[in-house]
Amino acid sequence: TTDPDGDETTKPQGSTTTAPQASGYTTIQFSNESLYAGSLILVNSQYAYRFPTSQASLLKVYDEYYANDYHCNYFVDSAVQLEAVAARALLQMANALYTDTGLNNLQIGTGYRSYEVQQDLSNRYPATAALPGYSEHHTGFGIDLQIWDKDKKATYAFDDSTQTCMSILS
Repeated sequence: TTDPDGDETTKPQGSTTTAPQASGYTTIQFSNESLYAGSLILVNSQYAYRFPTSQASLLKVYDEYYANDYHCNYFVDSAVQLEAVAARALLQMANALYTDTGLNNLQIGTGYRSYEVQQDLSNRYPATAALPGYSEHHTGFGIDLQIWDKDKKATYAFDDSTQTCMSILS
């Protein structure tokens, strides 16, 4: 199937579709089970993440960085892991930032978090950290990014507005 822009899409397993609407969009209805599979996973304070039996598709971002001669950035921890597709997309984005602007001040923070790591964060930061099982970081697609300014102060890249991010980059 294709979206209104003509881009190829795949039908999620366990979903049904309706005929295209006047808007050009097709409605997809998901079964409850399909919310927990694939790369479009709903995880928030109301929907817990269902941990797979294996995390085999996780990739160390640092290793991918050095294996492919990317031009970015800083790592808080060389053990940061993401789903392979997310790790490669992140590094391509950071590389494009460097190529387009000459900036290599994007800091790659945490990525995948186990239940135990999230439990520790939740205990230490109960007002701000998600409860274990309810963090997007469990999926391997969530990541924390910071941008370092000229005074070596970190600003969370997307914490308050796109305007903040853009003002740092310009």
